[in-house]
Amino acid sequence: MIAQKTLHLAVIDAASLDAAEAFEADFIYSNVVCVHVHPDEIEAYNLARLTRKPGARLIFNATLSQRPVRYAFDGWAWPLEFYKDSLGALKFVRATTSPPQARDGHEITPVDLEFHR
Repeated sequence: MIAQKTLHLAVIDAASLDAAEAFEADFIYSNVVCVHVHPDEIEAYNLARLTRKPGARLIFNATLSQRPVRYAFDGWAWPLEFYKDSLGALKFVRATTSPPQARDGHEITPVDLEFHR
């Protein structure tokens, strides 16, 4: 039973996405990844695909802004609606925000987001 419950960690690529989708996890948690995903790679970071099992829960952290912005060398922020639209197949449950911050001339807001299938 312990072996069945072991964490599955992998670098995001086609093979690891296929394996993660086939695994049909009950709970998907993505920490400190979303903020570093370049807009050209946002489709590859497909959290809805990983949350395919009925009843599955997705929790991840992100950075919100009024419009898409690059706020650091490797930091990206998006409006909340971007996440809701991107994960439209999932039910939006909550957004728990931290106080807004000023970074590189942009106002950004750290957030923990939760969605359910």
